[in-house]
Amino acid sequence: MKRLTALLLCSLLAMGLTGCLKMNTTIDVKNDASGSVKMNVSVNTEAIETIKGFMDSMGDVGGAEVEQLEEAFSEIESLFDEKKVAQQMREAGLEVTKAEKTEEDGWKGVRVEATVKNVNEW
Repeated sequence: MKRLTALLLCSLLAMGLTGCLKMNTTIDVKNDASGSVKMNVSVNTEAIETIKGFMDSMGDVGGAEVEQLEEAFSEIESLFDEKKVAQQMREAGLEVTKAEKTEEDGWKGVRVEATVKNVNEW
């Protein structure tokens, strides 16, 4: 029963997240091998709230599978923390020049801009 519940939850999450994520990344490399990265990631807030409500209602089921699903969802939400995204880009060797939260027309997310001095060394 627990495996069936986990499978059902994963299936519903996958269906619920379909079409609710937008991502746009632009990478420009100049002749001197320097570069810039602009990344916008956003999620449909209505879909996320629906999934959260469903997960809250499944809280009574409990079990390791539900906890793992909640942890995975929490990881997905952390993609929209501008400070965490900026830190990950710094750890990847980029110099972050701008990191901000965005919210527009039912979508929320992050916008991050970064540079790299030499893409050949990156």
